[in-house]
Formats: sequence, C-alpha cells, structure tokens
Amino acid sequence: MTDSNLHKGYEAAYQSALARFARAVPAALALRSDTVYAEELTALRVPYLGQTYTLQWPSGAVAREGSPEEVSLPVRVLLLNYLLDAVPRTATGELIAFREIPGAATYEPSFHKRAVNPLVRTFDGKPDLLYAAAERLGGTRAATGDAAVTLPVLPLLPVTYAVWHGDEEFPAGGAVLFDASARTMLSIECLVVAASNGVYALMGVARTLKG
Repeated sequence: MTDSNLHKGYEAAYQSALARFARAVPAALALRSDTVYAEELTALRVPYLGQTYTLQWPSGAVAREGSPEEVSLPVRVLLLNYLLDAVPRTATGELIAFREIPGAATYEPSFHKRAVNPLVRTFDGKPDLLYAAAERLGGTRAATGDAAVTLPVLPLLPVTYAVWHGDEEFPAGGAVLFDASARTMLSIECLVVAASNGVYALMGVARTLKG
C-alpha cells in the first residue's frame, strides 16, 4: 500500500471513529475501557505509553497532556477505536505471537520490519537498558526470551517485547507478544500501531538513558 493510500485509509477510519464517538456515552466508554471521564472537561483521559491523552467529547479532538504537538493520525485512530471497542476483561496471562491474531498474516512481514527488527537492533546484548527503558514507561520484566519486558501500552492492552541475544553461532532474535485477549481487542491495524509504537517508545527512552 502506498503512503497516499495508507493515509486515505487512516483518514477514513478516523472519520468513522469520530462519528461513532460523537454518538457514544462518554462515561460508559470510560467504564468499559478502564479510563477516566473528566466530566468538568467533557473529555476522556487515556494513558498510552507513559503519557496521558485527552479526547474531547463529542468532537473527538485528541491532545497529549503537556505537549502542544499535534497527535499523529494513526494514534488518533488507535485511541478513538480503543475507547469505542474495548470491553472490560482481565489479561489471560497467555502470550501469543502476532501471527496468531486473526488477520495478521498479511501484515507480518511489515510488522517484523517495523517492530521486531528495531527492537533487536537496539537491545540485543543490552538487557539492563531494556529493563530501564521499560521501567520509565511503567513496564515490568517478563519471563521469556533472554530479556523481556511487558508494557501497559493501553490500560487493557499489555504487550511483551522479548529479545534472544545473538552469539557466534546464532543471530539475535526477538518477538512482540500479546496477551491472548488481544485477539478480540482491536482491529489488526490498530494492534500494529500500538505494538510498533511501544518499540519506538522503548527506543526513545533508551537514547536518553545512553545520553
């Protein structure tokens, strides 16, 4: 898909989500998605990768608290659809690979390039850096791979990032893993954005930690 077509796809998804959001009951959305409806602001407050975003109701305008920068279109689509489609659930504790999510097959090569490869390049042989970066984002260590962390990307969407360190015999590898509940959480497009941005957030924090 070309960049132009991709943008058109996001724009169409955004307009559809805005229409649904305007018809929704904000307090009910907050309850279902484990977020907060600030009635005095007529806005929902959504934690996302260590930051808090506000979504005005009924307009759907999205802003990151403490930042004047415009929120990217893919993130606006993600946050709106998370509020609209999330349902209360407890994480199962069962980790699944990206390919196990319905509809993931056509996205897997791109997802590997966008998420898994940068994760491995940045954190291969640097477990302490991965742990420290995750801690800054509210994450915790996970018991898989040679080094792994789980980030609360969204309140009901934990994502686990694992690295297997390389040596003279075997190249380094990695995986981005989801709780099994993600199978019915969001569209595959939104899951790609959420999980990929988790990698970029870890990389961004790692750069600041390395000075």
